[in-house]
Amino acid sequence: MREGRRFVLLSPGLILVPALLAGCPSRDVSAVDPNQSKEQQKEIPVNLNRNIDILWVVDNSGSMEQEQRSLARNFPEFARVLEGIEGGLPDIHMAVVSSDVGTPPYDSTLECQGKGDDGLMQVGACPLDDGALYISDVASEDGTGRVKNYAGELADQFSCMAQLGTEGCGFEQHLESMKLGLSNPDNGGFLRDNAFLAVIFIQDEDDCSASDGEIFNPDQDLNDRDSPLGELSSYRCFEFGTSCQPDAERTTGPRDDCTPDEDSAYIAPVTDYIDFLRGLKDDPSQVIVAAITAPPEPANVEIDPDKDELWVQPACVVCDGGGADCDAATRSGADAIVAAAPAVRMNSFLEGFPSRSTFQNICTYDPAINDVDLSGGLTQIGLLLKRVVGNPCIEGKLAEPVDCRVSDVRDLDLDTQEEFPIQSCDDSGPPCFSLVDDQTCMTESNLALQIDRGDPPQDPPPNTTVVVRCLVN
Repeated sequence: MREGRRFVLLSPGLILVPALLAGCPSRDVSAVDPNQSKEQQKEIPVNLNRNIDILWVVDNSGSMEQEQRSLARNFPEFARVLEGIEGGLPDIHMAVVSSDVGTPPYDSTLECQGKGDDGLMQVGACPLDDGALYISDVASEDGTGRVKNYAGELADQFSCMAQLGTEGCGFEQHLESMKLGLSNPDNGGFLRDNAFLAVIFIQDEDDCSASDGEIFNPDQDLNDRDSPLGELSSYRCFEFGTSCQPDAERTTGPRDDCTPDEDSAYIAPVTDYIDFLRGLKDDPSQVIVAAITAPPEPANVEIDPDKDELWVQPACVVCDGGGADCDAATRSGADAIVAAAPAVRMNSFLEGFPSRSTFQNICTYDPAINDVDLSGGLTQIGLLLKRVVGNPCIEGKLAEPVDCRVSDVRDLDLDTQEEFPIQSCDDSGPPCFSLVDDQTCMTESNLALQIDRGDPPQDPPPNTTVVVRCLVN
């Protein structure tokens, strides 16, 4: 039996489209019959880019033991989704950096020394071949195997690297660490010009990336709430890094409408990091970002009775036994398995990458082990990468009977656009398309697109996009 070629489905959007006429090309992608059901359109590049560089920014402060353990335990779920990309596991570079970039020019009392890890990629007790600082796992030139710089399984290697410990700086500068990780010359070779770039954050505190290190000055009276910077605690990050209503930074009570303070004298604008990341690619759509963290609200300022200092209560909590009503009123001595601060700045950062980002809640629970469970979040992040990088799966709730139309479209969205309908293989020989069962899709239909272009295949020009339209309920 001739083996057909499968194609990647990208950028879902909803449009209304009529039945296509077979045979001759048309300049316009067809418009829908208004009496028909709504149709879902996906665009499929003929030339699939299978290169992706993945940077993990992992919070290594004192409260992250359970979350790091869950990341390591559930990474195989993420890898399994990537393996479902067209052609199997893509050609990946994968690295880990910590959230610890110190508090220069000061050494604070929150486990912060010098420049911390300074964005240097971490391998921990899991060295890679030739002293490499990132995983490289790519297809061999002859296409018969993989060329890797580690022994054993990808999941084992990454899971070992990702457990950074919990002795990192309590002023977590996630975005600055990302920037340093992608610009530190000691990490050279990680970024590839022709690759997608994905940055994934695992954190239970919001970002505190500083534009002025004075924010970390420990020389003020540490217990003086009325000093210019207030008490030396992570509350400084919230006070100077966000803008909320009411605008009364050091009074207790709920805060509403919190957004990053882009004019802060001490905390760097979130937009600076959005611009930096987008600027790494000629095509910003090649950048993908994701975070497993807390939602941005609620934000409620209280006095930590354990330390007698201002702090922002958790936006989400997971308790021993799975509930959400345990004693999380103090940072030390609380019963919570996870107590994550509202991630105002990080959620705003994600919004800078529409259709290329996902937020996943870190406050999830696995009753089987009475611990935090990141498996669902990692799966969803993997599915985002799979959608952007490539997958052959038909998404959405398809109408019954299944009705899909497929076309080669040359010069899509240009004045020179031409459309060439492709018939079903039930009605025609090559080139033709089929929908085949694929349980790796993890969609409602578990159907994947397969195109038979003949033997030998008659591939269309490189300026061709396959457009798929399926009736959906």
